[in-house]
Amino acid sequence: MGDMNMTIHKKKSYARPLLALILVAPLALGTSSLAQADQCSDPSDVDVKITVKNSCGISVAPANTADKCGLTSGCVKIRKDKWLRWKALDAEDNPVNFELVFSPFDPNPIKSSKGCARQKIKNDTPVAEYKYTVVITDGDCAGKFRDPRIKVED
Repeated sequence: MGDMNMTIHKKKSYARPLLALILVAPLALGTSSLAQADQCSDPSDVDVKITVKNSCGISVAPANTADKCGLTSGCVKIRKDKWLRWKALDAEDNPVNFELVFSPFDPNPIKSSKGCARQKIKNDTPVAEYKYTVVITDGDCAGKFRDPRIKVED
């Protein structure tokens, strides 16, 4: 994946050291989403829609029903102990597989199945805004990526 910046970043309003966040954040996520891909229709999830356009432009946006982080279009707010669900489609509404990378220190990305992945935010996750990377793993756009954010709240 080359020189991609795949680190977790915190906004300046939070005082915890960045290194501690990078080391703790991967542990803040629940179990692997691959086993939960068949549950991607759960209506209680917070949705994030990934769209892969013909020119390999990637859009990552919270669904209309999700709580957004103000003017940051790709940022979704979520409370602790809730589930996030990502769904990726191409321009013709076909599923596109992807991986979610939260830290270069965590060798296990969250992998989608049939264009869908789910992950639970653990209750002990520090309140902060996290940057992660969506990497497309299917088709002509494989290897292309986008860096949206998740804001975890109490």
